[in-house]
Amino acid sequence: MANPAINAALIAAAAKQHATAKAIEKELTDAAATSAGRAAPFTPASDTERSLLDYAIKRGTIREAGGGRYWLDTDRQKELQARARNIALIITAGLLSLLASLAAIASAQ
Repeated sequence: MANPAINAALIAAAAKQHATAKAIEKELTDAAATSAGRAAPFTPASDTERSLLDYAIKRGTIREAGGGRYWLDTDRQKELQARARNIALIITAGLLSLLASLAAIASAQ
């Protein structure tokens, strides 16, 4: 069984990363940086911010406009959210199908 202290530390680290990612997003949203023409300057204040910014750029949710300016691609964010929602629905449907099959097998015996 996993050590509860390790689990707590992992959860705290994930929560910190999530909060940092949301802070970057909020900074760009507050600057109305939602298109290349409205890109805003952003300088990561920490290695964590740099790493999360790089990750968001790779995912396409934040775009570089050059000169240390970035913008939030809200269309890409919506696309990724829709994809995640579809995956969750497919997994849920698969689990419900599995449970129905197990119930049918159990009732047939």
